[in-house]
Amino acid sequence: MPKHGKYRMESKALSFLRDALTAKQLRVEIWKPAPGQTKKASKFVLEKEASPGNLQAVEDLLFVNSDILSAPIVMAIKIVSASADKTKTKTVGIAFADTSIRQLGVADFVDNDLFSNTEIKSLIIQLSVKEALIPTGTASGNTDRDIDLNKLKAVLERCGVVITEKKPSEFTAKNIEDDLMKLLVQDPGSSATVGNPQTISQLSLPVAPSALSALVNYLSLLTDPSNHGAFSIRTHDLSQYMRLDASALRALNLTEPPGVYQSKCYFTWSPHKCKTAQGTRLLGSWLKQPLVNLHEILVGHRQKRGRNLVEMFVDDSSTRRNLQDDFLKFMPDMHRISKRFKKSAASLEDVVRVYQVVLKIPGLIANLEGTQTEQDDYKSLLEEIYLKDFREFNENL
Repeated sequence: MPKHGKYRMESKALSFLRDALTAKQLRVEIWKPAPGQTKKASKFVLEKEASPGNLQAVEDLLFVNSDILSAPIVMAIKIVSASADKTKTKTVGIAFADTSIRQLGVADFVDNDLFSNTEIKSLIIQLSVKEALIPTGTASGNTDRDIDLNKLKAVLERCGVVITEKKPSEFTAKNIEDDLMKLLVQDPGSSATVGNPQTISQLSLPVAPSALSALVNYLSLLTDPSNHGAFSIRTHDLSQYMRLDASALRALNLTEPPGVYQSKCYFTWSPHKCKTAQGTRLLGSWLKQPLVNLHEILVGHRQKRGRNLVEMFVDDSSTRRNLQDDFLKFMPDMHRISKRFKKSAASLEDVVRVYQVVLKIPGLIANLEGTQTEQDDYKSLLEEIYLKDFREFNENL
């Protein structure tokens, strides 16, 4: 076969694989001929497998020439039943992971017997969950656990989440303390986090650690040495954010590809118009997690600083356009590339793209320094958030 024909076939195969995992929400297995087999092989062995929430085995194939615009979030769910005052309640423990930025998260909440509260659906929408791990049912299929799992499956299917069933024995918190001590990054400004499991506040939750154990095992995080000391963990507080349903997201054009509901889109600054892949993912998460605390919105330290930065770049349209067209437009997905370097799997193309970013840093600093604003505190904020770090990076290169 001519080289150009072989290249075209490989390109189509990768396009099909990417579409199957990210658009069609399908599981994929890649098989290869068993050792000793010829071209007309009759025996094959499983080489790689992937699912919408776990792309680690194939992400180097899928995103060589394209970026991940939506993070592959996978969630594990465990339910524990309890009875109080003749009312059946369910304590739901949830753990989720975003391997693209190496972050773990947990949440615990109480739901009723019918799962009619909106916590699970809201969490799925806020995080853009692609896949959910749940325990398998019993052989008889008639126990209370089976009934609960069937109700949970119905909720997940309505949200368009791929369901993966795992053994109930994997949903135990027996070894999660040791696993987290290996995975979590040590905070240089604190003696907490890794040295002592008691300082990891997430382990004190009643059910979530069991779900987290199943999640870590499913993603095989410990088998990759580059993951050791690289992950962070947080507790997701559902009460901080507005609860959006799937119809609201579709109406605002926050879930479909560009052009599907373009005429009905109320957000002309939707994630599809971001200049970088990491910006698309970040803005998408912000839009799906609107704050509901008025004090936090108006006075909160982080939100106030963000508003000031936005106002500064809105007022100085010349600097904003220069940053977008001359710098951000050429920025690759640094999260993905840095992960490839940590795994010692970076290609020559990755090296070149990082080198091109390095060449852009002096100009980026000069443009930021030239930002026009009459507010002294805005200048101090620009220095603190951007210029200080960029100058340090530039000096170390």
